[in-house]
Amino acid sequence: MIRCLRIGAVIATLLTGCASDTPVDNAVDAAVGIRASGCGLVDRLGTGAVVDAGDRTLIVTSAHTVAGSGTITVERLGQRSAVDLLALDPVRDLALLAAPLWAGTGRPLTEPEAGAPVRLAFWSADDGITIDDTQITRLLRVTIEDIYVNGEYERRAFEVTAPIERGDSGAPVIADDGQIFGIVYARSRDRGGIAFAVSAAEIAPLVSASGDTPVDSGRCA
Repeated sequence: MIRCLRIGAVIATLLTGCASDTPVDNAVDAAVGIRASGCGLVDRLGTGAVVDAGDRTLIVTSAHTVAGSGTITVERLGQRSAVDLLALDPVRDLALLAAPLWAGTGRPLTEPEAGAPVRLAFWSADDGITIDDTQITRLLRVTIEDIYVNGEYERRAFEVTAPIERGDSGAPVIADDGQIFGIVYARSRDRGGIAFAVSAAEIAPLVSASGDTPVDSGRCA
């Protein structure tokens, strides 16, 4: 895997080893940082994907990152805004957030394809947005517990080669044309460098059904 770009709050540096025609800027614009306060003394951190919801733009992230939070903030390149939670799905491990104007235009969601080259956009408080070039290794239907461990449910997902770390949940998996295949939700427990992502097929119904009224964040996960 080639780590192509690290963007902090002030300085953007293009590292050597990336193809000159890589649409890095497009990948950076597809992601925001997520900071959720209210579950413990330390904020929970994650990444969010900026998606097209027809007549508006939304941010999709992992439900386990924002569940139970009192305040949710999105961040990118020195810009920061508190936002409303518009949907929380503990079964699919998905949450929808209102997007600030500076988040820009959302990306369309599209079905993942096995073998497709992709870019993953991760956010961290120290490094800002980081882009990784990788590929989808296989499509999956997984049976997994909901975020509160109340039961097991089937979820459409896929696998990518990516050494993700704690706080990388919600990172968008981006196609070459800028569309979003899904978001990262976990790493493999027994295979290093493997991550799992929720498919856009699971995200799309939640986006279609969401309204503009804020919802309760529930209890901490």
